[in-house]
Amino acid sequence: MVSEVLAVMRQLAKQGMTMAIVTHEMKFARDVSTRIFFMYGGIIYEDGTPEQIFEHPQKPETIAFINRIRTLSFDVRNKDFDLYGMNSEIEQFCQKYDLGAAILSRIQLILEEMLANILPYSGDIHINLEYSEKTYNVEMTVLQKDCSHSIMDAADDGDNIPAMIVRGCCESLEEIQQGSDRLISLMIKKN
Repeated sequence: MVSEVLAVMRQLAKQGMTMAIVTHEMKFARDVSTRIFFMYGGIIYEDGTPEQIFEHPQKPETIAFINRIRTLSFDVRNKDFDLYGMNSEIEQFCQKYDLGAAILSRIQLILEEMLANILPYSGDIHINLEYSEKTYNVEMTVLQKDCSHSIMDAADDGDNIPAMIVRGCCESLEEIQQGSDRLISLMIKKN
C-alpha cells in the first residue's frame, strides 16, 4: 500500500495541491516537497527547502537523522574503567549494524591503545562512536578533559608504537585543542 499511497500523493503534488505530510520516507519528502519541517523533541527543530534540509542541514539532530547516524558513547572517569564491558557494548553495536569483524577489531584496538598507553588520566575522557548508514563511515571522537598537550604527535617520531598503531587503523586522524580540552577525531579504515 505504501507505494500506491505515495503515487497518489505525487500526483496531487504535481497538480499543485497544498499538503501537510508527516513521513519517514525521506526520498519521497525530498521529491515532492517545497518546504521541509524537521521535528525533534515535539517541536519544529529546523525548516527550509528540501535542498537546505537534505544538503546543508544546520543542527546536529537533523544531520544525524538525514545521514541515519547511529551512536554509542562512553565516559571514562578513572583508570579502573570496565574495558571488557566497553568492548562488549562495542561488539553488540558492530553486530547490530553489521559493521564486520575488521572494523570491530580496529575500534577495539584503537581504544585499548589510547586508553591503556596514550591518554594521560588527567581528566575525564568522553568517547563517541558514530556509524552513518548513509555513507557507511565509522567515526570516533575522543575528548580528553583538561589536557593541554598533543597526544598523537609523538607517533611521528617513530618511537611511539601505540600511537603508530592507532594511526594505522585510521583513514584520517585530527587532533584539536578546545580551550583546556583536547579532541581527537578519527575516521576508521573500512578495509
